[in-house]
Order: sequence, then C-alpha cells, then structure tokens
Amino acid sequence: MLKSFNYRLHPTKRQQRLLSEQLEELRWLWNTLLTERKQAWEERQETVDYYEQKAELPALKADVRPGLRQVHSQVVQDVALRVKKAMDAFFRRLKAGETPAIRAFAARGATTH
Repeated sequence: MLKSFNYRLHPTKRQQRLLSEQLEELRWLWNTLLTERKQAWEERQETVDYYEQKAELPALKADVRPGLRQVHSQVVQDVALRVKKAMDAFFRRLKAGETPAIRAFAARGATTH
C-alpha cells in the first residue's frame, strides 16, 4: 500500500513577496515569447523554434529583464517549453477544425479585454 502525505505551507511575508516577484517575471517571459512567435508569423510567415527562444534566454536575463536572474534557469527554460507545447496544441486544434486560443497572462489584479 502506498501512503501519501499532504502538507500545508505557510510562507512568510518575505517569501510571499519573492514568489510574487518570480511569478511576475515568468508572466512577462510567457507573454514576450508568445508575442515573438505571433509577430514572426504575422509579419514574415515564419515560425520561431523552441531552441531559438531557449538560446535567447541568457540575453534576456542579462540585458532586458535582470529580474529573471532571480528565477532558477530550469524554471525559465520550462516557460519556453510550455509556450512551445501551447503553440503545438493550438495548431493541432486548428487542424482539427476547432477555434483554439492561447492566452496571454495579465498581472495579478489587472483585467484583460
């Protein structure tokens, strides 16, 4: 028999702030990578590869968004992978005749229209 345990975590105010800051950085990264793919298609009918976007991450961390340095590199790379998977699922549903959508994420408390 397998046992499982559930633990409730109670982060401190500082930990909550740090987690919120990291989440904001990752939200920005998701929207940036998604916009890059969308613009490449709309302007040049080109696709942006996952590996191209993954290669851009160090420059984004160093020059564009220094706050990304606070997020573990594997987590940042996972965002790029998730954007790729979302785009793959989008085109798969499009081929099947559905009307799919990929969401951009708003900052906490902000509304999107």
